[in-house]
Amino acid sequence: MIFVNLAVSDVAHSRTFYEGLYFAINPQFPDETVVCVVVSDTIYLMVLNHTQFADFAPHPIADTHKTAAALSACPAKAPGRPWP
Repeated sequence: MIFVNLAVSDVAHSRTFYEGLYFAINPQFPDETVVCVVVSDTIYLMVLNHTQFADFAPHPIADTHKTAAALSACPAKAPGRPWP
């Protein structure tokens, strides 16, 4: 299984974004500080606010307006959507 943890400033906005892309949300995380986006049966995006993310990360959160924090690529088909 792969869990990609993402620090965001607005969890609710991020949830709306991923739902708009037709990804399912795991209801086991009914919290305004974290949302679990189901990419596939084995890949999940853990979208956390900065406070929650800081509990996992030993270093400060990168300012992605000034620097790249990570580059990741993983093909995924959203449920109910055709593969391009």
